[in-house]
Amino acid sequence: MIHAWCLSALVRAGLWLLPLKTLQHVLTWRLSTSQTNPVADPIDRKRITAAVQTAAGYIPNATCLVQALVAARLLKISGYPVTLQIGVNKDANKQLRAHAWLETHGTIVLGRFDNNSYTSILVWK
Repeated sequence: MIHAWCLSALVRAGLWLLPLKTLQHVLTWRLSTSQTNPVADPIDRKRITAAVQTAAGYIPNATCLVQALVAARLLKISGYPVTLQIGVNKDANKQLRAHAWLETHGTIVLGRFDNNSYTSILVWK
């Protein structure tokens, strides 16, 4: 939980200060220098995503993108294959909305949404 909170704060600050592409490079570099463990059981995956969601409640503006970036890093460190997606759609007032979600093995594990109305514009593995 503490790791999720600290990383959430750093990613949130990183999104304020850096372009997403730069932040992605920093997280990817950090992942490539981290030692990964074999894939843990599904309970560990659920604990990781629950910790990220709980930590997000204590970080101002910890949006779905912040949560997805943090969970992606923590899950990859644990050996899970993850895909982060960002999608867009228009709401009833024709306003553009964006949403980030995280998948592992084709299943959404963080950032669920009511329907599949988001068009994916960015996929990061």
